[in-house]
Amino acid sequence: YEHSIYPGSHRLRRTAGAGHRSKRGRKLFTSTQQPDGTDVLHAYCEINDEPMVARDVVAALDHTTAAPRDAYVRLRAGHRFEGSGWFRFTWGHV
Repeated sequence: YEHSIYPGSHRLRRTAGAGHRSKRGRKLFTSTQQPDGTDVLHAYCEINDEPMVARDVVAALDHTTAAPRDAYVRLRAGHRFEGSGWFRFTWGHV
């Protein structure tokens, strides 16, 4: 393969008084650098509060300028599909 993969994760936490912290959600992500100068971010975010919210994102960015090229987002709340969208970006247009 001619691209690099960079995985990562982040836990969302909330402070519950007196310094106690509890897990609120999580983010999992992977970024790939592709040989055509595109970085692609794959991300999943989950918030455990009621209603539970989950978001999946795939976004492509120019490696040098970080200008967006295209993106897809899908949102679920309370275990129910809420919506999705696909975006394509060119100079002066979305």
